[in-house]
Amino acid sequence: MLTILATLALFNLYCFAEFVKEATTGSKGMAQVYETMALQILLCGVLILINIPLYQALSLRKDKGKMPASIAFKLMAFVLVACTCFKFSY
Repeated sequence: MLTILATLALFNLYCFAEFVKEATTGSKGMAQVYETMALQILLCGVLILINIPLYQALSLRKDKGKMPASIAFKLMAFVLVACTCFKFSY
């Protein structure tokens, strides 16, 4: 159960980071993206804020409440595969 939840949270974080990277590089069509996708950007930001305890459990915690390293490596592999599939699919 944690694998699916954490994979989606990490994928959401990656997608938001990619959007911020594209927005800061000044792509020519970004003004239209801001107008048409403002609520999706806001939703993605809110989901990142909601998942902060999950990100902390994956990497920052050192007590018994952290996720095992085997799950963290599996999540990173899932997210890496998903990101490369989506990146090269179009």
